[in-house]
Amino acid sequence: MRGFVITLSTLVLIVLLVSLTSSLQNSYLSMERALTEPRAMLYAAFLFDAVGNDVNEIAGPVLDIIELNTSMQIYIADEVENNNYSIWLAEYENLIENTMANQTHATVAMNLENISNGTLSMEINSRYNYWNSIPEKKMKFWAQGNTSASVYELNLSAMKERDHISYPSDVPGGDMEITIISTDSNGTVSQTISLSSETSSTCEWAFTDGSYVEIQFGKNDGSNSGALWIIAEDVNATFSFIATVPKINESEKLGYQYDAMMNYSQGKISKNAKIGK
Repeated sequence: MRGFVITLSTLVLIVLLVSLTSSLQNSYLSMERALTEPRAMLYAAFLFDAVGNDVNEIAGPVLDIIELNTSMQIYIADEVENNNYSIWLAEYENLIENTMANQTHATVAMNLENISNGTLSMEINSRYNYWNSIPEKKMKFWAQGNTSASVYELNLSAMKERDHISYPSDVPGGDMEITIISTDSNGTVSQTISLSSETSSTCEWAFTDGSYVEIQFGKNDGSNSGALWIIAEDVNATFSFIATVPKINESEKLGYQYDAMMNYSQGKISKNAKIGK
């Protein structure tokens, strides 16, 4: 009888130990998931942020967003006619989808088609649009409805001999202050004028070989006001501009997104979003 009691006690103890071991193992696995899944989520966020930065380094434009007390400044620097970065973007896409994905045991699919065909398109602060096209030799900065830009400061540079610059007429009481600073082989000239965001105003920068750069302000496509367009004809002109616009509200996102997608998955973690920062 005593031996039976001892054996029964031993079995109960073994069952308790097995149960405790199983419980500890389940707790460990739960803790491991609690630690690793957030890491995977953080890595996905980091990857999207890094890819947005890398694509910007490859294709441009140089972009800076400066928040002021009552307004915001958007700084963009690029060139027209812009370079075609298709080869570099294709190499980068292969690096992320294959090399990086294999090393991290993830699945990554990128779609850079809309920015690899000679046209660069991006959204800024969920409100403004930047577009630069090699085939059309044109750059556009606009917003749906009106940019509400109160100031544009535009710098242009082209190493050609200037024939003339014709500025639009000053509009008394205009809601946009425009400063155009142009540099060519003749030197640098600057002009500040007042224009209306609701009308189309054109500045022509012409060269002796017949090439030219046309700069348009205001309502240039018949619907969106306060826009800026730069059109180049046989000129590789570099430019930068600062647009002073209203501050964004809390529901709007500060940053930029290209017209390009990336899908990332690793285990239970997945994210599909536009590339940006």
